Amino acid sequence: MTEMPSATGVRIAGDEYQWLVGWRACLQVLHEHATGYSGNRLVAVGVEARGAGNADDVVLYRASPPHTFMQVKYAVDASSPLNLEYLTADRILAKLVESHQTLSAENSVAEIRLVTNRQIDPGDVLLRDRDGRDGRLVPRALQGTPNSRRGEARTAWAHAAGVDVDALEKFLDDFHIESGRDATQLRSEVQLLMTANGLDSDERAVEIGLSWVQSVVVAGERRIELDAIVRAVDRMGLTTSEPWTTLSVATVDHDPAAGDSSASIDRVDRMQGDTVWNRIRPCAPYTWDDLAFDIRDVVKSLQPGRVLVTGFMRQAVGFLVGTEMRSVRGFVVATKQRSQLWTSDASAGSALLTYEEVPVGRGDDLGVIVQVSYPGSRDAIDWILASELPVASILIISTPVIGANSITSAASASSIATQIRNQVRSGLAGVGRIHLFQIGPLGLSVLLGHHWSRMRPTTVYEHIDGAEYEEAFQIEA
Repeated sequence: MTEMPSATGVRIAGDEYQWLVGWRACLQVLHEHATGYSGNRLVAVGVEARGAGNADDVVLYRASPPHTFMQVKYAVDASSPLNLEYLTADRILAKLVESHQTLSAENSVAEIRLVTNRQIDPGDVLLRDRDGRDGRLVPRALQGTPNSRRGEARTAWAHAAGVDVDALEKFLDDFHIESGRDATQLRSEVQLLMTANGLDSDERAVEIGLSWVQSVVVAGERRIELDAIVRAVDRMGLTTSEPWTTLSVATVDHDPAAGDSSASIDRVDRMQGDTVWNRIRPCAPYTWDDLAFDIRDVVKSLQPGRVLVTGFMRQAVGFLVGTEMRSVRGFVVATKQRSQLWTSDASAGSALLTYEEVPVGRGDDLGVIVQVSYPGSRDAIDWILASELPVASILIISTPVIGANSITSAASASSIATQIRNQVRSGLAGVGRIHLFQIGPLGLSVLLGHHWSRMRPTTVYEHIDGAEYEEAFQIEA
């Protein structure tokens, strides 16, 4: 497409964006119901809800307050970033503050959420410190004296909202921003939630869900109860499996879907590096052991069963997550790998793998290099030798074709994970410890960890850069 959309096109795109947010809300309600969430459970969804002021686009109703009231703002281009100037135009901020005051008076407390595809202006003093975990501007927005830069910004925001600073601060306590949420990203989140609910999640299925939300709005239904959502999903005929409990683990980047998960852990701010590409190891004073303890602790909150692992992490973390939900503990695990759902219970046949053993003779341990997505075994071998690991030999396990698309299906992924385990297990006579190096997709790491039983104590390494690795986790196996 080379032309900018017409006014009608912009309006339609904005409506579809709102339907995405509405369908996501319905899926959140459905998932809490399906997985037996025991907290303040979601019970209904409002779309253009009555009595919600300017935060009426989509509403998440809970069994008891706080309810979540959303204003959905779509932009056709990036000409208007999210900053105070934008929020002042058309009195957006003032209307949200007014809605918050009214809704809080009626419900004792109310959560206001702005959902937009606009990116935050990095020059905005308050907005640039938005917390990536929950989308709030506090506590940083409330720090600093009245004469500090943040204090002056608070005064400017209060003036734009037509309230005093104290009233603004009460609003900020309940204000969340989902910024930069373009339609593609929202669709990915919706697809993940559909998968978690045991529904088909391809583009056709997403369009069916959006069409239903649109039809509800056209029919004038402003509040959609749980029973209506359940009946509608049954009529859609999209169910493919039992629902999945969801676990979000974020160490590389914040997971937008963490709030929808049954359990979550976010340690992005405890990792070294300031971008997704170089955020690999914990930064002092935090350690790999601290990260392992935190991950193990959050997994303890999950009941054995079907768990869909989401979030952004690297291979060593993915392997650890998989080992904490091994099949011997009653778990079935899954990950979304691109458009495929890789599950540990997928039918596993025989996988074509190649094996090469490199003798070292420095001890009784075994080095294992899993080489799937990139031919990097030479770097790993060089590091093992330079680090003088006490290994008798190094076993290199590779797919016949090494590359980003070397694993073509969920069945293939499951087959490769179990066959790697079986091959390593068959050669453990006299081995004291396994030293594991992974060069492959995250989904395979999770599946491999899940199947890593009746082995030997295992040290898992994370690739840092070039021929540099670092010891990450100790696994009892």
